[in-house]
Order: sequence, then structure tokens, then C-alpha cells
Amino acid sequence: MAYRQFSAFMLPFFLIGVSFLNSQEILVDARQLLEITLPEIPELPEIPSFPKVELPPLPELPELPELEVPELPDLLDIPDLPDLAKPTLAAKPTISKDMNPFHSTTSP
Repeated sequence: MAYRQFSAFMLPFFLIGVSFLNSQEILVDARQLLEITLPEIPELPEIPSFPKVELPPLPELPELPELEVPELPDLLDIPDLPDLAKPTLAAKPTISKDMNPFHSTTSP
């Protein structure tokens, strides 16, 4: 029985001690974040300027003579074609009004 009371008595101290161990790591990490210094960026060296290059002048192209455009010949006269007879269509078959339709036409 005494052993049980001892473990119940020591358990809170054990938990507090473990939490202190964990908090030390957090403090160390925070300290490391505060102490970080950024590296200094070195200045770029000056690049010497290149000498200007002199290009030779472009060669001049000789002028081309204008080409003569040939004239188009006159169009030939198209002869008149004779008129053809127009075909006639057969008359449309119609339904006489005497026949009674199979369905009523007055109501849908």
C-alpha cells in the first residue's frame, strides 16, 4: 500500500520534470532564432566596358530595271446560246374534299 502512495506522490513531480526538459529545447530554439545573422552580400566587381565595334557599311544593291508587263489580249466574244425549253412539272395530286378523313380535324 505504501508503494502505491509513493508512486501517486511522485507522478506529478515526474511530469513537471519532463515538461521542463521539453521547454529547454524550445528556449534553445528561440535563442538560436534570435541570434541568426544574415550573411553580408559582397559588392559586385566593376566590369570593364567593351570597346565599340565599328561595322562596315552595308553594300548597296544595284537598282533593278522595271520589267515590262505584257498587255492582256481582248476577251473573245461568247456566242449566244439558244434558249432551251423549260421543263414543266406534273400537277400535284390533290385530295378531294368529299372524302372523310380518318381522324377529326377540328379537335386535336
